[in-house]
Amino acid sequence: MQQATQPSWPIMMTVSDSDELVLLPDLDSLQQELAVNLQYQHLIDSNGYYYQVAHEGNAIAPHKLQLAPLNKQPIAIADLLDKVRRHASLVDQCCSAKMTATEYGQVFEMLAYLD
Repeated sequence: MQQATQPSWPIMMTVSDSDELVLLPDLDSLQQELAVNLQYQHLIDSNGYYYQVAHEGNAIAPHKLQLAPLNKQPIAIADLLDKVRRHASLVDQCCSAKMTATEYGQVFEMLAYLD
């Protein structure tokens, strides 16, 4: 698989020092979330690629928002699923160990269900 230069939506945001995940369907929702939450760690797109937000200082101007890819290969589906399982436990979803997926889309559907 070729490295992505722009994210495939939806994306998930991981929050620093937490198992919390935030599902973001589009660029507008990302800009809104970043306006109130600068504690994110990574963005992961629906093809498994990590992104970081490039910004100056602590302010993110919508017209200057740039997403830079961080990995050349997508995260393994099992690793992404593990993040969603930990998030499920955080929001008191039972039976998170039974969650399985073979495609990135399935993992994102699970996260959407949890939210």
